[in-house]
Amino acid sequence: MFMQELEDANHADKVIVARKLLEYASTIAENRRCGMGEIIWLRTEPFTMEHNKAVLAALRTIGVETHENSDWHGYTTASMLTAMTMISTAKTIAPTKELRLQSLLLGHVVGSLFDDLMRDAQEDAPEPC
Repeated sequence: MFMQELEDANHADKVIVARKLLEYASTIAENRRCGMGEIIWLRTEPFTMEHNKAVLAALRTIGVETHENSDWHGYTTASMLTAMTMISTAKTIAPTKELRLQSLLLGHVVGSLFDDLMRDAQEDAPEPC
């Protein structure tokens, strides 16, 4: 699972994954006409199934390309965003309020992982002049 692999990764690898996370989310958000943060951390209201399917299709393309090129950083990033989009899909189709709440909570867990990753990457950012 990507969560354990990321936990075991060194700082430099985490920084690369964080940069790819921003790159992929930015590209997908631009194509879907939504905010980059909505791709990474989702939003309170569920997306439509059309939106979720389009994001999953884009992530599948990225996942296949990165896997074929043995790009661990890219593949891990695509897996992370796929997990978050699957959580969004669960929120969209959940038949009960309880299941929607569980999806929301799971989204917060994965979102916290993203937050930690971004904080790690910021520690490496150069000081402004």
